Amino acid sequence: MIRLPRQLNQMVLYFLIFSSGAAGLIYQVAWHKYLAILLGAQARATAIVLAIFLGGISLGYWFFGRWSRWKPWNLLVVFCFVEVILGAWAFIFPSLFKASLWMSSSLYGIVGVNSILIDIFFSILLIGIPTFLMGGTLPLLTQGLSENLDEASQTHARIYGFNTVGACFGCLLAGYVLVPLTDLGFTVTIAGLIDTFVGLMVYYLFARYGQPQTVVLSEEKQTPSLRFDSPQIAILVTGFCSGFYLIALETVFIRLMGLSTGASNYNFTLIVGVFILGLGIGSLVIKNIGNYGFSKLFWNQLAVFGSLFLLYLSSDYWSYGVHVIRSTLRDIPENFYFYQALLAVAFGSLLMVPIGLSGLTLPLCFHFLKDRKENLGLRVGQLYGLNTVGSVLGAILGGYLFLKFMDLDLLFKICVGLSGLTALLTGYVHFQQDKEAKLSLGFAVSVGSLIFLGLIWAPRLTRERNIQPFRHPDPMDVTFKGAKAFGDYLSRHTKLIHWDDGPNTSLGVGSTVYEDREISRTVFVNGKSDGNTKGDYLTTVMLAHIPALLAKEPKNALVIGFGTGVTVGALGLYRNEIERIDVVEISEAILKNKHRYDLYNRNVSSDPRVHFNEMDAFRYLGASDKKFDIIISEPSNPWVAGIENLYSLEFYQTAKKHLNPGAIFAQWIHTYSFNDDLLGMVFRTMSLEFPFVSVFQLKGGDIALVGKVTPFTVVDLKRAAERLNANPLAAKDLRDLGINQIETIFAMEVVPSVLAKAIAPKGEIHHLTSPRLSNEAAKAFFVGKSAKIYTLRRKYKEYFPSLKFSLLSLYLEGGLPSWETTNEMKDAFCENRETKVRYLCEEVNILARFLKADYDPNSNYKDILNPREIASVDNLRNQPKNAFTETHLQAINEVFETYKRFASPIARIPVEPLLNRVDSCLSQVSYEQELYGECLLQKILILETATLPGPALNQNIQKYLEWFPNLDSNSPDYLKLKEARNILTTMFRTSK
Repeated sequence: MIRLPRQLNQMVLYFLIFSSGAAGLIYQVAWHKYLAILLGAQARATAIVLAIFLGGISLGYWFFGRWSRWKPWNLLVVFCFVEVILGAWAFIFPSLFKASLWMSSSLYGIVGVNSILIDIFFSILLIGIPTFLMGGTLPLLTQGLSENLDEASQTHARIYGFNTVGACFGCLLAGYVLVPLTDLGFTVTIAGLIDTFVGLMVYYLFARYGQPQTVVLSEEKQTPSLRFDSPQIAILVTGFCSGFYLIALETVFIRLMGLSTGASNYNFTLIVGVFILGLGIGSLVIKNIGNYGFSKLFWNQLAVFGSLFLLYLSSDYWSYGVHVIRSTLRDIPENFYFYQALLAVAFGSLLMVPIGLSGLTLPLCFHFLKDRKENLGLRVGQLYGLNTVGSVLGAILGGYLFLKFMDLDLLFKICVGLSGLTALLTGYVHFQQDKEAKLSLGFAVSVGSLIFLGLIWAPRLTRERNIQPFRHPDPMDVTFKGAKAFGDYLSRHTKLIHWDDGPNTSLGVGSTVYEDREISRTVFVNGKSDGNTKGDYLTTVMLAHIPALLAKEPKNALVIGFGTGVTVGALGLYRNEIERIDVVEISEAILKNKHRYDLYNRNVSSDPRVHFNEMDAFRYLGASDKKFDIIISEPSNPWVAGIENLYSLEFYQTAKKHLNPGAIFAQWIHTYSFNDDLLGMVFRTMSLEFPFVSVFQLKGGDIALVGKVTPFTVVDLKRAAERLNANPLAAKDLRDLGINQIETIFAMEVVPSVLAKAIAPKGEIHHLTSPRLSNEAAKAFFVGKSAKIYTLRRKYKEYFPSLKFSLLSLYLEGGLPSWETTNEMKDAFCENRETKVRYLCEEVNILARFLKADYDPNSNYKDILNPREIASVDNLRNQPKNAFTETHLQAINEVFETYKRFASPIARIPVEPLLNRVDSCLSQVSYEQELYGECLLQKILILETATLPGPALNQNIQKYLEWFPNLDSNSPDYLKLKEARNILTTMFRTSK
């Protein structure tokens, strides 16, 4: 060891051990996301990845533990090599992952997309070796740094504690900083640099000054290392059970927090970080562990049992507590991380005692398991290896298989019960060793029995408190009235009639009753409403009708996300066209309960044309060779963990490969709890693969992005009208919504597809390995504002010319809708409860006002237009009667602003009256006057904004460039007109 003061030496050394732990959890966070891309985001894949991760560490514990016992090596040098190799693996991991992604598609095609063997193979290939190496940390450092047997327990506790607290730091760094702000490749590289730094620093500061490990005598080598006495068996069983129930509880806590706060990626990071911090602190706070007797382990296990039981009782109040915290914060972006910090404090306060006591368990077990100095690494390997085997089983059983048969609260109780069994086991061993401690043991047995009885009789979780508690941040009338009042408030409109905690999601089925009759059902996924058969009916049914009508030959359809099944049922109405509908749904619980919505979706659960696939959609498409005429992607919100993959460029690329010529891809997205930048990111990302994307306004804050590789033509639209007229079932379904004509469907397009060409090249793109969308969407969800598609479209000057290519304009071959058609649209968008949309109503009222001078929109929808807006529309038709003046030019500008305010795919207000007014200026005003140049500028602005670039624009720019040199430099607006000249010169050169 380098010659520094002992205290400084220890600080540096433990900082490096801390850093090694941080790198380990950065790896875990990044690898988890990488493998979710490869294997899918479903629970089975997560369980496999966690099992391989922990299994590799377990093998590493076992191997390095045995190896450290008899190899004549300097174990600190070995540790340094392990760290450097880990760093090297991190540097090659992104390339290795790309190769695996390429190979997986071929292998899935051979053995089947649902092959668990292929999942295991690639998991081992990618993370088997590095996790095996990670398992060397504790046995190598414990054996290499322990100076004698007496100090070994305290040394080991510090190594374990600092390494674990470092893991907490790494988890938070990866989840809150590295992944959201960079990408997965950079994140893994940072971890690799940390490991390389740790390996080199430990070598140059400590390892090269150390001595080789003393070799164990040959006869000692032959002594069976698995020959244990009763106390040691009890210790190993305790370590095994601790690993099992802790990893299962981690799954339970993540799910319960998701039900309380919304299942975003930040929940995983926060719970895992707090969980690991508790384990590390529990190990670090212990003092003089070398003097402890076996009774300490028993009392530790009894305390874990009791504190976990109290934690279970508290879990029924988590959603209410989160609501109280959330209600204290304003809805501004600056409060998001403060909110996360408050959540960390709240959940840390709840978990710190039981998890901290659990963090003390393994150091205590090691203390009572160790026997000789040369066996320290071996005992660490045996104990932690068995503990990690328990964790592997906990991940597979508690994190996946058990949830096929039981709910979260029962799994929670089983985990608490296992901690009670370890208390019983260690109590029995303690009694055998110290039979005089009858009084204390009798007291402990009495307490433990009461806890067991309380656990059996403890009430189940009140699921009504998990009906979107995160959607109601501030009902002030119930916020401080207690959890029961809060639960009653959340369930005031919807009664839960079924709850199912599946491996992947927690499913709730809600029923809304009016006058003793059920009027709708809601599907709640992880506490969030993902569909209502009434309130979301327009959205879900139009996601089927729009692509079914617009596709060239709709024979085979794929629907991603079942929800209430209404979209699938609407597709089923096209019986003469659609022959097969594949449904891909990641949640086993949803598919198991799909029959509960048959009354509302035309019994799709028993429709022979519908084929259900329980699978991650990205994986399904990536491994499938099927071709579709319609793909409808209807996942949950992108802030929900795992959903962001279905909004990535790679997903759109994969979907595009599975479309037949003339096929339609439809993507649901929302504008509520979102913002313009994120909406633009989704739009741009999809547009890179589907260059012609039309945006349709659905119900409320729902929109549909309808994409094609080729542009829509008049032939496509006429065919859609014929298809609708020939299908009485589909026509009736739409009439029930107030849609009586194909023009009304086309009028729901609020951004024409031509605009995609303008938006696509600008701004960030969402990639699988750069998951910007999910993290930023979680922040937008916290703020709760809405994206404004109606203002977003006007950010691009290409919007106004693109109106000529809207579906409605194409269908009408450039003309405006008739008065009768306009009235039909007005009835749908302004009057009908099912299809009423304020923005569409505003636009159709503008059109009606423009078409008919005496039309009074206030008689039908009073809040749509105010008198000033009505006057602005009227000004579009009125020509000035007097000689042209500056006042008339100002009026033209005002009318032009009115045009930009109201022009839309529905109200394609003609620009000719504006151009006629400007031309009247140019004909009346002298060529030498400054006013002539200003009118010319106004005409150029109108042409640039409201028409496609062409000869007319270039001719007027050239006129201005020829006019400007004759302008008197003393004119009042000379500098402004000169600046305009410079801009137009650049424009003219670019256009030529």
